[in-house]
Amino acid sequence: MIRLEVFFIKVFLFAFPILIFSQINYDKTCETAQYETGNISSGIYKANEEILSNGIIESNATVIFQANDRIQLQTNFSVPSNSTFLAENIACNNIVADVTNVTVTGNPNSYTFAVTIESPDTGCNQYANWWEVVSLDGQLIYRRVLGHSHVNEQPFTRTGGRVNISENVEVLIRAWMHPTGYGGKVFKGSVANGFECTVLSGEFAKALSEQPPLPTNCPF
Repeated sequence: MIRLEVFFIKVFLFAFPILIFSQINYDKTCETAQYETGNISSGIYKANEEILSNGIIESNATVIFQANDRIQLQTNFSVPSNSTFLAENIACNNIVADVTNVTVTGNPNSYTFAVTIESPDTGCNQYANWWEVVSLDGQLIYRRVLGHSHVNEQPFTRTGGRVNISENVEVLIRAWMHPTGYGGKVFKGSVANGFECTVLSGEFAKALSEQPPLPTNCPF
């Protein structure tokens, strides 16, 4: 169980929504320990053991701290009311599938998405087995099931459609890694304005993993 230690902090860490969107910061990932001070910008901050912070999360920012052991927030740590903070007990080297690019062709309510995924596939025991388009309130719009692993093709791009949305509707595009689940890089945006990498908790709309269509077999 993660140990969350707070000293004289005047915010309630889990009073903020878990629905998390923002441009992501990948400058610091999977270090043994991290100490975050000063202004903290949007991003996911990971550590093998612990994260310590007396920093100030920037206005309109989204920050996720992830550590195997503990997250220690010191006296001056603060979260503005218009920002979001989440602390998660997640292994730093968690095996996930990352969405690295999204392009769209076609017409409104009948789009084809081309999604590029990077995943540490080893075969049917460990592979990215779908990508999906999800609404901002966690509803499944479209899922492209991947019929096999891509051990020797990384990253790989697969198209899918039709995706029934209008050009101005914002959606999330994420991938599922068998057997570990969600938690990799996610893209957010609209056809009209484009898509960019974003911060999203792996727990967001996790129940969709049980909703069809689902993979039925894996030949290789």
